[in-house]
Amino acid sequence: MAAPHSHPALLALHSEHRSIRAVLDAMDHFARHGLAGRPIPEAHVFRAMLVYIDMFAERVHHPKEERALFALLRYRSEAAAQVLDRLESDHARGAAFVHALEQHFVRWEESGMEFFAPFARETLRFVSFYREHLRREETKLLPLAERHLTDDDWRRVDASFEEGADPLEGPGDERDLRKLFTHIVTITPAPLGVGEALAER
Repeated sequence: MAAPHSHPALLALHSEHRSIRAVLDAMDHFARHGLAGRPIPEAHVFRAMLVYIDMFAERVHHPKEERALFALLRYRSEAAAQVLDRLESDHARGAAFVHALEQHFVRWEESGMEFFAPFARETLRFVSFYREHLRREETKLLPLAERHLTDDDWRRVDASFEEGADPLEGPGDERDLRKLFTHIVTITPAPLGVGEALAER
């Protein structure tokens, strides 16, 4: 069996988790700032983050995990069934969570700052949920996968991750998720991005 984390799919999964965590950290940071009465970025910064979570994490990252990694591990290990059931439930719950968060965002964006607090509180609940989901994948799912999947299984998982199941694939910056992530980093104020730091009131 190959050394842990040496498979391309695992390297890709950890890289994608880092990108998702970076966006979650920024959402958490500015939600807490706003609830404390401190300056927050303009709404378009939060919008970009929500689009990234929806389009990348929900529509690209999760399907890649489920398509081969989850399916093969469920076949190879009865012990993994409970973990996989929970993770798949998380994926379904996460999609509903994102939809609710987007509704709170639109209410704030269209109706004013009095609606920021509900959006921020929902953001903190979402971030806490998502961080725990990522932790569960890394501490429970991946050790099981490294223990039970065969080399042939890993070749199938690696190939599946390389297929590029990006539903937004196509020309134009708006449809390029890597460019969207770079855009988020650019417009997010320091210290979590490279944008101009927010002036304290």
